[in-house]
Amino acid sequence: MSARAAAISGLVVGALVLAVAWLFDVSVSHVTLLAPVVVLVAAAVAGLGVFWYRAAADSLRQARHPRLIMGAAAAVVTSPRALAQPSEQKHTYLHTRKVTSSGNGHDRRASDDRPDRGPG
Repeated sequence: MSARAAAISGLVVGALVLAVAWLFDVSVSHVTLLAPVVVLVAAAVAGLGVFWYRAAADSLRQARHPRLIMGAAAAVVTSPRALAQPSEQKHTYLHTRKVTSSGNGHDRRASDDRPDRGPG
């Protein structure tokens, strides 16, 4: 292995270790001990991604209506995102902030700048 390839692979492993430590909120020293496992999992995920991309590209190339398939795939991918966004009207009670007391020792809560629309 050349020195250049060793340096690049070392940087990739270091970046993977730091990313996993940040993502899972674990110390870098613990993740460093598991670096071989991290590399194997990353390689497996990348390999599966390449496999599914190539399978989808091959199927799309052979399809009679590729635009229809891409449109349906885009609808499936974006539908859960649109449905997962909370409605402002239903969840106004969640948007509260703490307001300091007026000196009587009791804290009170006030909603932020949104108008109160009532329940539901």
